[in-house]
Amino acid sequence: MEDKPSPIESIQNYVSKNKPVIGRMVCGEFEITTLNEAEKLSTMLAANTPCPEKASLGIWELLSNAVEHGNLEIDQQTKAKLIMSGEIEGEIQRRLRLGTYSNRVVRVFFKCSGSQVWLKVLDEGKGFDFEKVLNSDMPLDQPNGRGIHVARNLCFDTLDYHGCGNEVVATIKL
Repeated sequence: MEDKPSPIESIQNYVSKNKPVIGRMVCGEFEITTLNEAEKLSTMLAANTPCPEKASLGIWELLSNAVEHGNLEIDQQTKAKLIMSGEIEGEIQRRLRLGTYSNRVVRVFFKCSGSQVWLKVLDEGKGFDFEKVLNSDMPLDQPNGRGIHVARNLCFDTLDYHGCGNEVVATIKL
């Protein structure tokens, strides 16, 4: 049996094979609730950047973090345990059905100007200590925890968190 590609691989494969056929997106406002929606939106938004394969990874990291860690409040240690036990998908689905989390949305704002692509992602979670995460070393011995570092260092020209950490703004220079 063949392994299913990861969301990141799926996004990058799709983006590399499909270029926009109806022009370029100038701006948009979106609401998502699931990782499936995050994957599809990452693909669509990345197609409107100068380097879609690179941008898709960063956009996916921000959107999936907003769903998992923000709206569903799965902390980094819990996610690591769930990944190791193979229970992450089930826990995500369980939390999406819980009254506490079921009505939460991630809001995504996208704008492409003459000089940059601007992306803002807002979740309805409690936030997190983004300064601590941004100033820490990337965990290489864990199955998760590298997404923000990857997005900041490899995918975007700027990445800034605001407020309690449930709002992030990323830019890509054109």
